[in-house]
Amino acid sequence: MTVMALKGRGDIALLCLVYRETLDDNYESLIRELSKRYNLVRLPTASVARTYLANHSPKKIIVTDGGISEPENQDIAKRLKSYLEDGGSVTFALDFASSIDGDEFNNLFGRKFGTPWEYDGRCKTICRFVGNCIVPAGPVPNCSYDMEAHLIKNASPIERIVVPLRSSMQKLTWKTECTGGSVH
Repeated sequence: MTVMALKGRGDIALLCLVYRETLDDNYESLIRELSKRYNLVRLPTASVARTYLANHSPKKIIVTDGGISEPENQDIAKRLKSYLEDGGSVTFALDFASSIDGDEFNNLFGRKFGTPWEYDGRCKTICRFVGNCIVPAGPVPNCSYDMEAHLIKNASPIERIVVPLRSSMQKLTWKTECTGGSVH
């Protein structure tokens, strides 16, 4: 989905390098709500993403899947890192947690983005927003959300957007238990 720019509304780019048809079905209400407030720009292929990112600076980029970790997309990961260093905002969400494994996660965030984050398992869990998180901006509803997410070691408090309700965690990986860490 590419939406034409509307005056006064910033772009949110959906970086979908490994598109799954279920993305639109699974996140229909989220995509609909975002499109009411922002110009949603779908970046469905690496070539479209390269062209768009070379010529635009969106308000936010949402990486929807693990395609960013593929070796042939290293240049796009570098562009995202530059975008972040210039003050941009990138969220890894939607199908991202279910489409990237621990080694790919560590390579992407450790080597390509230079964060201290380490993969600590993947869980299905019920999460709540952290009250002082910087994303999303504005008031955060005090409710919980079902999600599949990565647990991350070494995330700073400001990087924690949601945290799992420990009693709800269900193991999805080879790890013996899903404990500790932050969900991003």
